[in-house]
Amino acid sequence: MLVACSTTLGTCCSDYGLLKTLDVLRRMTDIIQIVVPILLILLLTIQLSQMVMNPDEKKNMKKIYNMAVAAVVIFFIPMLVDTTLGMMPQSFQLASCWNTAKEQSSTINTSSHTYINPNKKKATSVIINPKTFEEGDEKQVEEDSSSNSTAVANITVKGSAARQAIVKYALSFVGNRYVYGGSWNGELPYTATDCSGFVGGVYKHFGHPLPRSTSEMWASRSSYFDIVDPSAAQPGDLVLYDGHVAMLTGNGAQIVHAKGSRWGIVVDDDYRRASSQAIRGILRVKGVD
Repeated sequence: MLVACSTTLGTCCSDYGLLKTLDVLRRMTDIIQIVVPILLILLLTIQLSQMVMNPDEKKNMKKIYNMAVAAVVIFFIPMLVDTTLGMMPQSFQLASCWNTAKEQSSTINTSSHTYINPNKKKATSVIINPKTFEEGDEKQVEEDSSSNSTAVANITVKGSAARQAIVKYALSFVGNRYVYGGSWNGELPYTATDCSGFVGGVYKHFGHPLPRSTSEMWASRSSYFDIVDPSAAQPGDLVLYDGHVAMLTGNGAQIVHAKGSRWGIVVDDDYRRASSQAIRGILRVKGVD
């Protein structure tokens, strides 16, 4: 739905096709904003040169004026569009997606900020505390990769054999990248994805396909999930926030989740403090014993 998205169903801009389209449009406007004014200025310079050489060509003055105005207008139109959509309420999905497309571009441009050594073929598993992580800490995380890998391996996974397998599979991806709207089928090699794509990929690997986005998860919860009391939560149960989702490891309130582009996939000790988003509920995937 282009006009509006319901905040009762979760995050706006759940239409990833629209997001990709707007991202392409943003890139096109960025190119037009630079290229077209430069071409017009070149033509304007040529016209001015001709007037200097032939003062009688005053009839070209109007053409020169029109090109100068066109160059200025074309340069500022993308800024005007960006400002207008940025001022609209986030409940207006087109505006929400336009802003998210900007964030996605920023994420892709900074994708080198990863917790995996790009020179290594195998990803290094790491545990970091998202609340204390600062930009520039990637080098330190890489240096501590050995101890962090041990920390992941030492996490005790409880529950049934099926639940242990699900959680262990999710934990094996700690340290990998996050990309909003990224797609992952749950198999190797891992493809950078977002929070819902991560838990969805893990469950798909075990034969339990889930809705793609957090809003779709909540809207169709009765079809795919059972809502459980936090005191009865089990390993592999999902914590659904208002725009985020994570998986319980079975160690108290501990979760594994695709935290965001700044952190990647991490283990957080307490789901109640792991996100600024409101918690909607604990969901148990149907058919998992």
